[in-house]
Amino acid sequence: MYNMTVGLYIHNSIEYEKYRRKISPILREHDGNFKLDFWVIPLREDKKINRLFIIQFPNKKMMKKFFSDERYLRAKAAHFETSVSETIIYQRYFYEKKHQNE
Repeated sequence: MYNMTVGLYIHNSIEYEKYRRKISPILREHDGNFKLDFWVIPLREDKKINRLFIIQFPNKKMMKKFFSDERYLRAKAAHFETSVSETIIYQRYFYEKKHQNE
């Protein structure tokens, strides 16, 4: 699975929720999902984030297809760009799921 850990500073939660509602079906079409997603309290002045999540796809190719999907780009322009003032990509990584008996 290909994962990306992302921190955001959301200044308009109403618009951000509209964004999430619009992208959810598109994300599912690309076999993506949010593994973890929660609000956080910023501890450092220079790294202002208030939302942290891990977004997951089967592979990097599927992630790229999702982020280049025209419907996603329209939703991003309409709602994400008006609701988020900071985006930090903390890490991108691939891992293989192991069976419990291995």
